[in-house]
Amino acid sequence: MGSMQVDMVPIQLAKARPLLKYQKEPPYLGYGTEEDSKGSVKALLPKAPKKDVQKMFKNDLHILRYEAKLVSSNPDDDSRHFIISFYCGDDTIKVHEVAERNSGRIGGKFLDRKGHINPVTGAAYTEKDMTLGQLLILGGHKFRLVKCDEYSDKYFEVWGGTRT
Repeated sequence: MGSMQVDMVPIQLAKARPLLKYQKEPPYLGYGTEEDSKGSVKALLPKAPKKDVQKMFKNDLHILRYEAKLVSSNPDDDSRHFIISFYCGDDTIKVHEVAERNSGRIGGKFLDRKGHINPVTGAAYTEKDMTLGQLLILGGHKFRLVKCDEYSDKYFEVWGGTRT
């Protein structure tokens, strides 16, 4: 009993739900990796994305190389040749342009080595996407895989993939 001769009974008040608003993640702009960009949105001090270390150790030495042609409506692009290297250890892709004599184009690095997202499926490119005749969209450019080297061909024979 209280000092005023009144029985006080505790009551439970309903808690108001916090007013939370979530914004959509901004689209990936192409700088760095997509995992890094998502990490910087989720935290002020982002942590580095975790890597599949077992896959890296198992497949780090496997590099699949393909000759590719640029798919473009510009007739000057028909004569351009590219080498696409797919690194199986971390699913990254590098594109190198082959220099042609007297073409006026300087060959060399065309796209840096990084992971690329397939805009059709929304998933990262994997070694299963690396089949002859396949269309890859890398950095806004469309490439058709024309030919592969002997190592890449044997890699798929040994590891159970198929060559088309």
